[in-house]
Amino acid sequence: MGLFENEKEEEEINTSGWEVTVRLTVSAFMAAARIGIL
Repeated sequence: MGLFENEKEEEEINTSGWEVTVRLTVSAFMAAARIGIL
């Protein structure tokens, strides 16, 4: 369990660059759709 968590953290750090941007973009899109902007 500990090793799995460590691997997961390293993976997130390695892919944080574009993955975080994509997630934020998707979240913003969904939020806008719910509010009714789109």
